[in-house]
Amino acid sequence: MSSNTIIQVKPYEKLDDQALIDLCFSNMFHTQSVTSKMLIEGALIKYGPAKIGLTLSLAYAFLVGLSKMNDLPWTASCIVAAILLATCLLILYGAVLPAIMQKKLSDFHKNKLPKEFADIQGSFMGAGRCFWMATLSSDPQSSSEKIVGSVLVEPYNAKRDYMEVLQYSDIKQEVAELRRMSVDTLIRRRGIGQKLVSEVKNFCLKNGYKSIVLTTLASNKVAQEFYKKAGFEFLHKICNPNFKIPFTLAVLVMKL
Repeated sequence: MSSNTIIQVKPYEKLDDQALIDLCFSNMFHTQSVTSKMLIEGALIKYGPAKIGLTLSLAYAFLVGLSKMNDLPWTASCIVAAILLATCLLILYGAVLPAIMQKKLSDFHKNKLPKEFADIQGSFMGAGRCFWMATLSSDPQSSSEKIVGSVLVEPYNAKRDYMEVLQYSDIKQEVAELRRMSVDTLIRRRGIGQKLVSEVKNFCLKNGYKSIVLTTLASNKVAQEFYKKAGFEFLHKICNPNFKIPFTLAVLVMKL
C-alpha cells in the first residue's frame, strides 16, 4: 500500500452500498466461528445443568437397557453404554453441530445484510443513530474511494433487552448498541478500528447515552481484546437469540 493513501472516517454517504455489504459479510467470520465450547455453554445456559443431567441419565439408562437385551453382563453393559453415549456426544458437539450452526449463521447474515442495508440513510442516520464508513483514496478530493471499514450505533432495544444488560443496576436506559463493526482484512493495524470506535463514543456522549453495548461470538477473542483496549468491559455470555440450537455470544459494555 502506498504511503500517500488517505484514510477517512466519515458519516455514511451514498458511495457503494454493495461494497459495504460485501465488507461486513466477508469479514464476519475472519476471526470467529461456532465452536464446541460455545454450543455446550449455550446448552447449559438455555436448559440448565439439572435438565441436561436428567436427559443424559435417561439416554444412558436407555443404552444400558439395549446392551442388556444383547445378554451382556451388567458391568459390560454400563461400559458399552458410557462409550456409546460419549462417542455420540463427541461426534454431535465436536463436528456435526459446529458445522451445521456455522452454515446457518452464514446463511442468516447473507440474507439479513442486504435487507438491513437496503436503506442505510433512512434506517441508520437520524436521531440517536449514525452509520460511519472508513474510505481509502489517494487524494482527499478523489471520487474513487474504496470502503475499508464501517460501524453503526443506534438505540438499544431496552424493551426486548436481548443482551440481558438492564438487570445490572449501573446500566439503566440511555443505552446505545454498536453493530456492524468491520475493517478490511488487508488494511488492518492502521488504526481504523480505533477511529471508528472513537466516532461512536463521541457521538454517544453528545447524544446523552450512558452506556454502549455490543455482542460478538464468544469464540472471537481477537475482537474482544480489541474492544477491551478501546474501553469496553466483558459483561457476560448469552445465547444467540436467533437460533433454536443455542450457542453463546459475549456481551461487552462501555460506560460513559
